[in-house]
Amino acid sequence: MLTQRRTYKFGDRVLNTARPEWGPGTVTRAENVAHNGHTAQRLNVRFAAVGIKTLHTGVVDLIPADEAQAADSVAERSGWIAELEGNKPADVMVRLPAEASDPFKTLWQRLQYTLNLYRFSREARALTEWAVAQSGLPDPLTRFSRHELETFFDRWARHRDAHLIELVREASRTDPRQVEQMLAQAQPEVRQILRRPHARR
Repeated sequence: MLTQRRTYKFGDRVLNTARPEWGPGTVTRAENVAHNGHTAQRLNVRFAAVGIKTLHTGVVDLIPADEAQAADSVAERSGWIAELEGNKPADVMVRLPAEASDPFKTLWQRLQYTLNLYRFSREARALTEWAVAQSGLPDPLTRFSRHELETFFDRWARHRDAHLIELVREASRTDPRQVEQMLAQAQPEVRQILRRPHARR
């Protein structure tokens, strides 16, 4: 759910709550646009990690950077509250995001969300972005070694792959054509996973 919409201007610093791994960005252009009968904004935002992105405030949930810094602090504490209660760090790091299996989302929303998780990989930058998103820590390398992150990621990726296969099986029984359309736009890795024996049975 989007937070209450704010108005941003050139120079404002913001965080895209759906992509915390991008870090804070600076608004370089802002224009008002209509969206579902309300006024929204189309923003160009420069993020240090991913460059300039065009974001629509009627669709993307943005918060000011000062709130983002507070959110980072909260995320760090809440992300590790399970560990403080006696669980292992691995329990936090290998768990799939709740959105991937949220029963209040449609099957197609869950499938699209899971497909989007394939933007993460073992490549250094993608691995770091995954670790930030997964843990809520601003710099996971202050807590884990690269080897530990790779080990966690491999376990997490196996959960992701198994979850994807189950979603594709379910969706294929509902609308095979829509499944094929979604998979046609997915990462090549997705199609390789679904070619495995028994993956689509």
